Amino acid sequence: MVESFAHIEIGFSDSGAGGGAGDKDGGSLSIVLDEVFNAGQTQFAVNADIYLLILHSDSYETSRSGGVLSRVGTNVGHEVTQVITFACWLGSSAGAVSFDGREVSLSGEGTGMLEVVYRVTADRWRLVSSTPGDVLVSAYQAKGDVRAALTVNIGGGGLSGPIVINVKDFCDDSDIAGAAVYVDGAYKGQTDASGRVNVGMLAAGTHTVSVTAAGYIASANDHLRNDSFTIAV
Repeated sequence: MVESFAHIEIGFSDSGAGGGAGDKDGGSLSIVLDEVFNAGQTQFAVNADIYLLILHSDSYETSRSGGVLSRVGTNVGHEVTQVITFACWLGSSAGAVSFDGREVSLSGEGTGMLEVVYRVTADRWRLVSSTPGDVLVSAYQAKGDVRAALTVNIGGGGLSGPIVINVKDFCDDSDIAGAAVYVDGAYKGQTDASGRVNVGMLAAGTHTVSVTAAGYIASANDHLRNDSFTIAV
């Protein structure tokens, strides 16, 4: 538990190339579907143009499990909404919150959640695959040793609809943001502010799932029956 908190820094990049909350020094990296260029679609046909945005704070490398991936734009504006949870002596009254464009400051100790909306720039990539099935797009940034991944389903023949996993605290049922989720041993991404991550379409049958999150015991090491789930198509 955090015992004191003087301020919260909103991560940014001097080059304007992306960012995240509290990660200015360690670097930040994420991959999301481009809602604008994809017209809101989350399911795609074979040979369709699929657009992704990679938000980054330094140079990075990409890889994919299939298809052709090419960069088609840089310095693309993208709006990010992030919820920050801060804890300072649980039970005390919160002070006033101020923001100077870089730091969020609390005038006194307190607890609460802060929703931050900010614009970053990203690189736009196009993915095309002639084969149906899941394509895992990954990125690695040496600064901060950070990785990101996104699973894109193409075709979807014989598969389920998009599967969203919601990670919650077992004790108080609260959503857990930033949890790393693995399905059948493959990394599927991190949960968003609402504790959810889209792991793509999956075949019918039983699948294993494991989760790790800062401050929590890994799901593989707890005593809960949360290590697998079954899909019927």
